[in-house]
Amino acid sequence: MRRRQIQIIALGLLALGCARSGFGPQDEVVLVFEAGEEESTAFEGAQLDSAGIEGGAAVLASEPGFAELIDRLPTPAAAASAAAVGGIFYVAGGNEAFPSQLACSDQLLALDPDAGELVQIGQIPHPKRGMVALQYADRLHLLMGFCSGQSDAEEAKVYRMDPAGAVFEHLGSFYDPLYYFTAGLVPGGSGELMMTVGGYGSGPITDLIQIFDPQTGESRALSIRLPTERCMMAGASHAGVFYAFGGTGTGEPGLTECSDPTQVDIFAVQAEPERLDRIGTLPAPRAAACAAARPDGRILIFGGERYRDEGGDHYALELLDDVLVFDPSDDSIETYPARLPEPRSAMACACNERGQIALFGGVDAERVSQDQVWIFEPRSASATITGPVADAGLAGMRWTWLMIDADMPAGTSISMSLRIAAERAAFDGDALGWIETPHGPLPPSLPAGRYAQWRAVLASDNPLATPKLRAVSLVYSAERAEDSGD
Repeated sequence: MRRRQIQIIALGLLALGCARSGFGPQDEVVLVFEAGEEESTAFEGAQLDSAGIEGGAAVLASEPGFAELIDRLPTPAAAASAAAVGGIFYVAGGNEAFPSQLACSDQLLALDPDAGELVQIGQIPHPKRGMVALQYADRLHLLMGFCSGQSDAEEAKVYRMDPAGAVFEHLGSFYDPLYYFTAGLVPGGSGELMMTVGGYGSGPITDLIQIFDPQTGESRALSIRLPTERCMMAGASHAGVFYAFGGTGTGEPGLTECSDPTQVDIFAVQAEPERLDRIGTLPAPRAAACAAARPDGRILIFGGERYRDEGGDHYALELLDDVLVFDPSDDSIETYPARLPEPRSAMACACNERGQIALFGGVDAERVSQDQVWIFEPRSASATITGPVADAGLAGMRWTWLMIDADMPAGTSISMSLRIAAERAAFDGDALGWIETPHGPLPPSLPAGRYAQWRAVLASDNPLATPKLRAVSLVYSAERAEDSGD
């Protein structure tokens, strides 16, 4: 990282500003401060307060925890499904009044991270709960699901939606209809296969592992099976392997009694070749949690529920608020420092290509469906970047332009300030005040001086969006100000 000092020869926009100031382009010198790729060298020693460096730009830093999005689900939803396509989050279906078998939603909602708005864009083909949503080939896919009393209770269907038109088409059906299963993508066939693990159907909870080929519409059950029947597992894929966590056994899933306690197993599953390995255990048993894989490969597991054995074949329900982090590189698992704002199970969650995670709805300890939308590791609301002190080399210089290379999505802003002095020592401490300045030509009323320092304040009212500041350019005149007392 370096500070570039460039003699401006031909720059139309800058030349216009120079003409307004009474100087020609040959009389202007620009100092460019660039963000670069590493925080340690960002802006050549600039101080970063609640800011970080990502992809060569300064951005609002992520905070270790959760924020609640102002927009909420139009109706409460538990056991909904969510996926991210092209950076946009989609959430579909769910129980409006958990655990009712009838009160299911057919809403399809989209969350734009930059706008921070959750809007309904259509309806799914049938009201459903217990589905899984997957992103495949830049399309949203909805797998199976169930709701009593609907005209078409088929639970095995796979639907595909093109986000451009929010229109669904039926691709085919799974080998066995299920809901409350977990699913992800694994290599196989002519590309990737959709794999489901466990689940609950018209019969008992199953130990079934099945695949669906979205290229051919064909489905089959694998020869490998879970060691015991499971439903309400959490799961996510990474590097060609599907990881399934916990779950609960036979009996009524997600209600107040269960004939098999909640599970702690972690399974790694592959389709080609067929393979199932038990690779570890969770710190505590859980079911009805949600899981999302980040771009770095780590899988995060949020909340869930478990059943405590109170004797006499009775199990008391407990909801969880912790966050677990599973690392597929070494099969390790640890507890994240931050916790959910409230205990939840049966949430829907998804991670987009930026690593942003959104969590939707869920059910509370009273078995009441919720409508909150939580953002995991939200952006800080504001950040300050204080640049290094720039030296023009001679006393009495007039600072004429301040330019930035930046992106500012809706709801975000970058404000700039300067302070100028004749002596370097004046910048020690806070005695020298800041003057807020526009982007572009600087007002002639600014004081002249050999030294100048810039400050950028990044701000956002959306916990998912951030402005991006790539470079700051300070321009000074090669002619000293005539009325300067420096």
